[in-house]
Amino acid sequence: MSKLPFFTVKVESGSGCLFQPMSDQYSYILTARHVIKDAVLPLSIVRQTINDNGDLVEENLTMIGEPFYHPDPENYDAAIIKVEKVNDQVIELLRLDNPFEATGICTLAGHPGARNNLSYSYRENNLTLKNKKQFNYIEAELATVATLKEVKGQSGGGIFSCENDHYFLAGIQKKMSVPDGQETLGRIDFMPLSFFDQIIANNKDELIDLLPYYLTSFSLLRDQVMKIEGCLIAENVNFTRNFLRGITEKIVGNNLTPVYVKNFFNERLLVGIKPSKNILLSKHLWITWLEYLIILNLLKDFDITEGNLETNFNSFRLLFSNTTKDWSTQFKEITQSDFHGLVKDGCIIVSTRSKPEKYMIPSNAIEDIIRSNNLQAVEMQIDEGVDHPFKSYKLIHLYAFQKKCIIDKEDDYRDFTKLTEAQLILKLKAEYAELLRP
Repeated sequence: MSKLPFFTVKVESGSGCLFQPMSDQYSYILTARHVIKDAVLPLSIVRQTINDNGDLVEENLTMIGEPFYHPDPENYDAAIIKVEKVNDQVIELLRLDNPFEATGICTLAGHPGARNNLSYSYRENNLTLKNKKQFNYIEAELATVATLKEVKGQSGGGIFSCENDHYFLAGIQKKMSVPDGQETLGRIDFMPLSFFDQIIANNKDELIDLLPYYLTSFSLLRDQVMKIEGCLIAENVNFTRNFLRGITEKIVGNNLTPVYVKNFFNERLLVGIKPSKNILLSKHLWITWLEYLIILNLLKDFDITEGNLETNFNSFRLLFSNTTKDWSTQFKEITQSDFHGLVKDGCIIVSTRSKPEKYMIPSNAIEDIIRSNNLQAVEMQIDEGVDHPFKSYKLIHLYAFQKKCIIDKEDDYRDFTKLTEAQLILKLKAEYAELLRP
């Protein structure tokens, strides 16, 4: 079922898009200025959704203060409304900085005035992106031609794209490109997110960046890491799971945040030679990174900080792929990833969104894998003296740290408690060291 209704609201006689930025205090409504500029405050903001029983659910959102407009309202129709924080689990909406990089179908979602007489007025229209226009507006064509009368009211609605279960926001609708009577192409203009970034830059004391909320702190992901599932007796590993998750507080205490790691490494975090930057905002990537940091904190005799983060990355290179397929389908892309700086006898740790069938690659299979994914040296991002990443470095899947070190040995963890925490640390360090042995 589409999540787009959860991101879409009615704003006065138009539409808006709900976005959760890096704040635990408020949410945003992104919309078009012309939808609200003449309205009486406080604005009417309503989200309509349909629950599992088919019932209409209406939520009235409460605005905070006054709307924020683009500093050049004559040419830029963007507006941001702060509302009291919406506390639900469906607003993992990612930004798409270049809408023309969208790989999925683009969709306009809103509440057109033509449906105002209906109790549920939400509607979606598929789009094809066409070209940029003056001031960087983008023109798009509706899949089914519609007149101004049909589209009116969807102004302020979000332009979305979906890729591998990720929802991306590409922009906000402004208006029909040309009035009725001049064209019948069903074209609309929309605003890219850079318009809204300018509003935020102009109001830094009151607004925070348009980035997903979980980039602010690894603590927000604590309960989603180290699930250690698949044990015959779940209670055997409960204490170990909680202990590992507790290391998150040490990571947070050392001021490491997802947004810092993202800005420091950028595409070096991802599998492939030209990976999609959009995936740098994926929650799956930052769950992966928290597990990686937990493991490093146990392997090392010192804390992992901003100062030594790259040194550790150059010993244990973590690479994330957004694929839901087995990692064996990604061996060619893994080979093409950025390995510059990875030290001799270093380790490549790969993470994907699915549990692998085989989480370690036996040494006698390396040559066959290389032959079946034949690449020339010029196609690889390696330092001088490195023959091939799979020959020069150990290659494992991140899941091995759960599966081989804990799940497959669940009986070993049955009797660990707070009183034996020191022994548990020694046990985990020994298991991890054995896994990483060249």
